[in-house]
Amino acid sequence: MKFEEDMKKYEHDAAITYLGQMLRTREDIKEQLSKPKKDLKECMNYLMSCAKNKRSGSCAVMSDDEALSLAIHYYDEDDLKVEKVSGTVATSPKTKVQPKKQEQQTKAPSEEDINKLVSERVKEELNKIKEEEKKKKEEQKVKKQAAKAKKKTDDHADNLTIFDLMGA
Repeated sequence: MKFEEDMKKYEHDAAITYLGQMLRTREDIKEQLSKPKKDLKECMNYLMSCAKNKRSGSCAVMSDDEALSLAIHYYDEDDLKVEKVSGTVATSPKTKVQPKKQEQQTKAPSEEDINKLVSERVKEELNKIKEEEKKKKEEQKVKKQAAKAKKKTDDHADNLTIFDLMGA
């Protein structure tokens, strides 16, 4: 089944895994999940493009219910145009999560584990965003200071006296 193949293909991505887990709970869309032209990664991109439209600054937040509703809509509609969006989902881990015990390899992660991972990734991304904003503010401050210094120099050049020209 295409959906199960996608789940294995994107198992390293916590956000996509979590989305897949939510979709699996819905009996009413089992048939739509097997559509060959549908892909979990593209579904996530669809969610990101929808979130982009309601973002505040450089951050967008979406509830599980809203994400699930949009994901179901993605799988229901055959002629959706999915806008490619650059950016990251805060829940995406950088490395593949390895289970601790052999028996855990066959189990899907618990909702508590997924929520914990999501919270950690959101905090990491928010910290990155705050750092970037801090750097931008510092750069703007330096630019303003440079502009003031240049203006001061330019103003001084306009008010030269004969003594300035003589080097006194």
